[in-house]
Amino acid sequence: MQGVDDLGIMLGIDDVGFGYSSLSMLNRFPYRYIKLHRSLVQRIAESKEDYMMIRMLVEMARMLGKDVIAEGVETEEQLTLLQAIGLQEAQGYHLAMPMDAEGITALLAERKKQKRHKPMTSA
Repeated sequence: MQGVDDLGIMLGIDDVGFGYSSLSMLNRFPYRYIKLHRSLVQRIAESKEDYMMIRMLVEMARMLGKDVIAEGVETEEQLTLLQAIGLQEAQGYHLAMPMDAEGITALLAERKKQKRHKPMTSA
């Protein structure tokens, strides 16, 4: 893995929890993150089993020193549950619609502007 990292390449395992993304593969390859399949994320609020599966995968990834990205986040409730588990990276329509390079540049500029203008609060 060191050689790949030295090149500035970040590898990941996509669709964990679905299809051929076997758990046995999680310790065989040099990767930095896993991406949870949207089918797990979509049912997180309705299915205790899916919630627990995501929680287990996140904990296992942490123990392996890996990051986790949730794909297919479409509601505030899904995002809130994922954040409660400790996920800090997600993608999906709730966060942003697919966009071209100009759109993402504008979105990032707007978010940067919002951070600068956030009012300070006292504790």
